[in-house]
Amino acid sequence: MAFIRIIPVLWILCSLGVAVPAPLSLEQAYFESIKRTEIILGKDEEIRQAEEKYRQAIGGLLPNISGFASYQWQAAAGGGAFSPSKQPLVKVSANQPLFRGLRDFAGLKQASLLTEASKQGKEFALQQLFNDVTQSFYLVLSLEQELINLQSQIRALEQRIADLRGRIKIGRSRMTEALTVQANLSTLKGQFVQTQGQLQAAKESFSFLTGIQEVANLKDSLTLQEKVPVLSQYLESLSTRPDLKMRSLQLEAADKGVSVAWGAHLPSIDLNGNYYFKRFGLLDQVPWDVGVSLSLPILNGGILSSKVSEANSVKMQA
Repeated sequence: MAFIRIIPVLWILCSLGVAVPAPLSLEQAYFESIKRTEIILGKDEEIRQAEEKYRQAIGGLLPNISGFASYQWQAAAGGGAFSPSKQPLVKVSANQPLFRGLRDFAGLKQASLLTEASKQGKEFALQQLFNDVTQSFYLVLSLEQELINLQSQIRALEQRIADLRGRIKIGRSRMTEALTVQANLSTLKGQFVQTQGQLQAAKESFSFLTGIQEVANLKDSLTLQEKVPVLSQYLESLSTRPDLKMRSLQLEAADKGVSVAWGAHLPSIDLNGNYYFKRFGLLDQVPWDVGVSLSLPILNGGILSSKVSEANSVKMQA
């Protein structure tokens, strides 16, 4: 019957050229909210930054090749070929890290973990956004249905008052009965106005989340499960929650951060090589050289120890 009553209204609207809003489902509203939510856009940038840091960590393991050129003049010292007055130098240098206290591999693993943590953070943000949109979506539907119910009750009470007035005239009802029904009617009308205000506020909140200006004709397309899964299935799925996975990955990454900081205390061994296009003096006949260098931090003002303490604090916070 309700559908039959709607048909003439739709026909009149179409004949007047009034566009009838298309039904809007929860899925459509959710996708619209993703497009305009700054938090999701920020999460995408966090993932991009983490991926770039991972590439930087990989680059730290690869050889570093650079070019160098200089031309120096100095006063003649009488050294002949050992110390000429003009000293040109053009070379290409290569450096390959051999050992950095394993902090380079720990940093690579840390960057990988943080990248995955950023992805899980985005999934969690999407879930939170879906929850917000769902609550707002069904709040609008609930208030619209509440208005329909109140209208039905108001019409019923108005009909009841009309009947009581007829019964009062013939002496079959008392005036107090009509006054009681009128009081109830006034209460319902007050609730109706209050619900209208709540519905308007709910629609504004929904528009803010989704960017949809005209909130009308919402359609509930979700179906309820006929059988609720057992509790054990929900408990087993806790480990797949993106927020818990994100925290776990962040903790593991913080642990790798401690390894990175501690590795700075250990020696560093590098393989170095140079190829010379132009040299001066007797070295002009030597086109290349290769060497291994070792460095060990001895005194640095406590900076390395402070970085280890900082990394441990970050781990405790994670």
